Amino acid sequence: MKTLLPFFFLLLFSAATAFSQQSALFTGLGKPLKNQKSGSTLGSPYLNDEFEKANVITSSGNSLKDLPLRYDILNNHIEYATENNIYDITDSVNAFTLKASENHTGKFIKLKNTDSKISGFLELVYNGNISLYKLNSIKVISEENFYTKNITKKYVPSNIYYIASGDKFTKIGSSKKDYLNAFKSNVKVRAFLNSTDVNFNSDNSLTPLAKLIDNQ
Repeated sequence: MKTLLPFFFLLLFSAATAFSQQSALFTGLGKPLKNQKSGSTLGSPYLNDEFEKANVITSSGNSLKDLPLRYDILNNHIEYATENNIYDITDSVNAFTLKASENHTGKFIKLKNTDSKISGFLELVYNGNISLYKLNSIKVISEENFYTKNITKKYVPSNIYYIASGDKFTKIGSSKKDYLNAFKSNVKVRAFLNSTDVNFNSDNSLTPLAKLIDNQ
């Protein structure tokens, strides 16, 4: 029993340390946020509607695990849920990892270079000597019913892709035309784009293209 006591106290100390780190992360956040309502707009302003456990690297370099987060891509906010409150912790987060899905790797970073003019967190699509990142964003569009004249608003993905080489990020865009313009002097990339049906909103579909660009 005595041999177990040091291990028990070590667990308590580790738990207390993790809790104090999380508490420090949320110091001075101000008033809790309210749940964002889409109202009559179809779809969702969130990347993940439900709060998911995520691993976080804070702006001070601390690593925290299993924090309940939600990414508001309309306003580029990271939301944290604790008890009955929701907090905006965007300024305290440098990187975070959510559960991966079909169209999302779940690995996000915030650029430290303020001259990049990139608002929001970039999601890693492909990691290599030359990497591919995606800025998840949405826009609200209005559609009018031809017969009833009723107007429906909905959220539509409007993603932008970037090529990263070292610390340099170059904007490409989100369409075949954007890629053709960006790589107009690259014969192999142009041939791939013209011969392959690429879904420019799918990470899985873009990965082979990213590998080709990386190996040039």
